[in-house]
Amino acid sequence: MGQSQIRVIFFGAGAKAEIVWEQLLDSPFFNDSYIAFSDNNKQLWGRSFHSFRIIPPYEVNQYSADLFVVTSIYVNEIKKQLIGELGIPSERIFTFEEYKRSCYVKWIYDERYQASKNVNNSFHTDKAIIYTAITGDYDYLKEPLLVNEDCEYICFTNNKKLKSDIWNIEYIRDDELDNMMLAKKVKLFPDLYFKEYETSIWIDGKIQICDDLIGYVKKFGRNQPILSFPHHERKCIYEEAGACLYLHIGHKLEIVKQISDYYSMGYPINNGLYEMGCIVRQHNNELVKRVMREWWKELELYSYRDQISFPVVCWKNDFLPDICSLDIYKNNWLKPHPHNKNRKVRA
Repeated sequence: MGQSQIRVIFFGAGAKAEIVWEQLLDSPFFNDSYIAFSDNNKQLWGRSFHSFRIIPPYEVNQYSADLFVVTSIYVNEIKKQLIGELGIPSERIFTFEEYKRSCYVKWIYDERYQASKNVNNSFHTDKAIIYTAITGDYDYLKEPLLVNEDCEYICFTNNKKLKSDIWNIEYIRDDELDNMMLAKKVKLFPDLYFKEYETSIWIDGKIQICDDLIGYVKKFGRNQPILSFPHHERKCIYEEAGACLYLHIGHKLEIVKQISDYYSMGYPINNGLYEMGCIVRQHNNELVKRVMREWWKELELYSYRDQISFPVVCWKNDFLPDICSLDIYKNNWLKPHPHNKNRKVRA
């Protein structure tokens, strides 16, 4: 295994750990420094797991580990043990699935930038707007856990029941659009609503803000006028389309036609994939406005699954958005929540 500054202890040395070990060996994006395995089974203490010593839980704090990855089926019990008995902060505890996603996005980030120090943060963070949209009953509005007093927080909605102590509620209506596309319109066209602001940060309605997003922009903003999260397990729109079809997400015929057309025009495989739940933009930038309008046309023409069309629009404009090195599902700034289970789903 490759060496890095990230030191990992795995908790669980049984059958699940054997499955995990095979994935660690087979995937190119696992490059951390592995220290030891731990287990609650006293009979395993002092033995080896693939040349790594199996240590008792009470010794884990002696090894200066950065992360603890649970490789057992008893995930919740071990998390409680690590936090309650051993004093490990929750943000340093990962399931293997979370760890896998984290390693993958860091690998994508390193592959993109190759340790490049050519960084010139293009975002003006002294005047930024943070906004979201919740239409119909698709999501609940989540209050930010930390508020930057220098930013304004706006939620666009057509739901008169939504209230907030932090978000400024702006009611919208467009009888020509369903709830899904109305939210997409707000998402794609911040320049129509925030001309006086230079930087906007879009947050999907299912996501809760946990920390100061200006800190996120300052840390990961580079040279491009758009910053987003990389997809946590894929880098190809064709694979994404296949996953949507397999999981019955979106409209099958729309997605099939869309992907067929993209393939016919010569769009390459493995050309990048992004999580569009958080988008930082210089929204008044002419290139950004053009990309957003072409993106909207793709949504009108094909599937509303905007992850599929965004990379294609960027490719057409010879544009590559910047990315961070974070998993959108586990990071210090954002926490996605499930959609409203009682929502009315688009037909």
